[in-house]
Amino acid sequence: MTKRNEAAFDNWWACLPSGEREALDEAACRKVFCAGFAIGAKPENKTFMFSVGKRRVTVQAPNYRSAKHKAEITIAKRFEAEGKSPPRSGWVLQPCSQRPASQ
Repeated sequence: MTKRNEAAFDNWWACLPSGEREALDEAACRKVFCAGFAIGAKPENKTFMFSVGKRRVTVQAPNYRSAKHKAEITIAKRFEAEGKSPPRSGWVLQPCSQRPASQ
């Protein structure tokens, strides 16, 4: 769990009345809260998938243009880590699918 999630959970937990806190399991509440907090932090994002040859890149972004930009950066890092240089024309990203991030 990140510090941001931890702080948000602690604030939420402190705001609950003591009677409710005693009735709830803190560990279970922490898991559920962090899962919901991670999804709810960026509700406007959608998941985009692009393919480059046989590879697939999945990114989350609010629109197609920013998703394609993120995918280009991601694929460049992946190929760079393998020691492969990009072609002169750049990597050709083909869109695979688009869906809301919460699904």
